[in-house]
Parts: sequence; structure tokens; C-alpha cells
Amino acid sequence: MLVRGLAAVSNANFVQVQSSKLVSKYFGETEKSIRDLFARARSSAPCILFFDELDSIAAKRGFSSDGNDAGGSSGVYARVLSTLLNEMDGVGGQGDIVVVAATNRADSLDAALVRPGRMDQMLEVGYPSPADRLAIFRQYTKAMPLAADVDLAAVSASMHDDATVTGAMIHAICKDAALRALRESEAGTSVAQRHFSQAAVSAPSRR
Repeated sequence: MLVRGLAAVSNANFVQVQSSKLVSKYFGETEKSIRDLFARARSSAPCILFFDELDSIAAKRGFSSDGNDAGGSSGVYARVLSTLLNEMDGVGGQGDIVVVAATNRADSLDAALVRPGRMDQMLEVGYPSPADRLAIFRQYTKAMPLAADVDLAAVSASMHDDATVTGAMIHAICKDAALRALRESEAGTSVAQRHFSQAAVSAPSRR
């Protein structure tokens, strides 16, 4: 959401990819997918190209993205990484294409990727503060038909004891609350406080 917002305020197109979905079991397909992705970014310039879970295709050479020795797969990782680096170098001098990535394991990224001239700027994005959580709840519910009893501040505050609440979790809670309301009435209904409370309790990481 942060990078998408950056693209919006920059009046740039936004291309997002889940890096793990680029990985194919067929020889050369992963590299082709990476080249096609950069070609798409070039045709969409000005563009922000966002790789999520970058470590799944850019882990240190000789190691898989889970941190284990890649063994016989090390050659595959090297080819994929080489393709990614070549494509990044190809757009490096173009100010109309910006490559941004996210990872939960910055320490696993190959040194060639994070050297100056490539991805040399790192920003640690921590867990949202209580105030940020409320702002995220409001963002994800602004188009929802909310019942009069909905108190998003109370929903957000109910999670104060959980320091690992993420924006993705809040998104899932809002989506679940809306689905619960819809299941109660096929004709559609307002999303009530109880729906948010039930969704918050059953959120995957809180079970």
C-alpha cells in the first residue's frame, strides 16, 4: 500500500509482482518472466516496479531463499539473479523507471543486488503504531456500508496487546468482517461492530 501510494503521488504507473510467482520449474521460464516484467515496466514508463518477497529470487548465491544451501539448484539461482541484475542495470540510467522491493529477510539478499547503483537505499518499515492501525482501518473501510454501532477506534484498540499487527492483517480483518455481514443477508447489509470483533478474534495470526 505504501509503494502504491508513492506511485499515485508521483503520477507514475504501478506494476507489482509477487516474486515467488515468477519462479517456474521449467528451464529458463523464470528468467523469461523477469525479462517480460521489465519490458512491461518500460512500456508503462513512468513506472514504479515493485517486487514483493524479493528474497525468493534474489537470495545470496549458493543459498536458497529459506537460508539453506541450494546444492544442485545453485546454478538456477545464479541464472535468475544474473537476469535480474542485468535488467536492473538496463533501467538504471532511466529516471522514468524506479525499482522498489520488499523482503522480510534483507540479510539474505545477494550483495551484488544491494551494492551502490542498484538497490542501495534501504528503509525499514516496522509494525504500525496504534494511531497508524486506526488510520489503516479507516482506509480499508471508507467504501464499506458501516452500521451506526461501528467504532473503529475500539476495534483497533482491542489489538493493543499485539505488537505484530500488520497492515495486511488489518486488511484481512476488514475483508472478513464484510464477508460475515454479507453471509447474514444475501441482499446485503451494513457491516456491524460484531462483525469486526469476530473477524479480529479469528484473524490467522491471532488464533
